[in-house]
Amino acid sequence: MVAARYRPLLRRKSPERLSGAIGLGAPSDQLFDRQRVRRRLIELVGARARRRPRPRLNTYYPPNQPTPRRCWKLGQAIRAAVESWPSDARIGIAGSGGLSHFVVDEELDRGVINALARKDGEALQSLPRKKLNSGSSEIRMWISIGGAVEHLDMAWSHYVPGYRTPAGSGTGLGFAYWS
Repeated sequence: MVAARYRPLLRRKSPERLSGAIGLGAPSDQLFDRQRVRRRLIELVGARARRRPRPRLNTYYPPNQPTPRRCWKLGQAIRAAVESWPSDARIGIAGSGGLSHFVVDEELDRGVINALARKDGEALQSLPRKKLNSGSSEIRMWISIGGAVEHLDMAWSHYVPGYRTPAGSGTGLGFAYWS
């Protein structure tokens, strides 16, 4: 939790202006360094900010990659936690990650986006793990988001097969919004 007196700085200032506002000097004099800003904010806010847990999901590094089913359940658990929040706060859930990597697999990518749009949890949970390796493992983040927003309609999506070479190498780029 950022101390109340610093929240306005975080909302209204660009990171470069923030570095000057918290006493790191003018950013034009130096290369902007996010780590220096973070350390300075921790100094100003106190050690409590350092101990705050930051959940992360490892989708890339074996051997402990979660199964698609577990990713879906994680998303449902995130939704349950949000719904149990004691106030009427407006909460957003965001995920980042591409779709297929290294070799673009348009069929897989479009299948994932279509399953998300149809709210087809079973299709997402039964994706073959062998297709979710290497960079394509980021699809697991999409599955997690699908579990979290299964009660919402996909309002918008866009898919771009980002080919880098004629051999098909590249990345499937997906964008979606639920409301």
